[in-house]
Amino acid sequence: MKKLLFLFAFVFAFTACSVSNEKKAESLIKDSIQKVLIFPDSYDPIEMQLDSAFTPQHDPSFIQLCLDFNEKGVELESLQEDIAMAEREKSLYNPSLSAYFRTRYQQAIEKYDSLIQKNELLTGQLKKLGEELSAQATKEPEFIGYFAHQSYRAKNNAGDTLMEEKYFLFDKDVSSILYVWDKDDIELYDAFLTQLANLEE
Repeated sequence: MKKLLFLFAFVFAFTACSVSNEKKAESLIKDSIQKVLIFPDSYDPIEMQLDSAFTPQHDPSFIQLCLDFNEKGVELESLQEDIAMAEREKSLYNPSLSAYFRTRYQQAIEKYDSLIQKNELLTGQLKKLGEELSAQATKEPEFIGYFAHQSYRAKNNAGDTLMEEKYFLFDKDVSSILYVWDKDDIELYDAFLTQLANLEE
């Protein structure tokens, strides 16, 4: 009987704590969002999901590393296309034909060399980011607070009501917001993690 009472007490305490955390999160999110709205009173929360946050998955520095790595990767792909184009451009001009062709050939060479230097620099930056990502990803998970996804409606500066989404990281007591992300950042982050997981399979 005592064990049963203890179990009920534990479940009640856990539920009360969870409800309290959700209420605190909702209040902090409302204050945070209303501060940046043109029409604060138009804030209309739709759904809030609150979960425990762990490193590295919810660590702002890890998320930013992933976003930076993805951005650099896209930049490198574009740069390599430019290098291929510059290489083709070099072949268009025979420097032995005329002064004009010599000038254009020299310009193409300089452009190509500049792009190669940028490629080396960017490749080095990507390597460094990759090493930092690997170092963080292999650490033991650590509880750092709570992570929330909030969908809501609000009026923009034109007075139109739009649906928005934001993501929040709270401290362990849900007493303050540590970080806020827009929907686009988290979607890009999730897509990057999915791509990494597919590469590892």
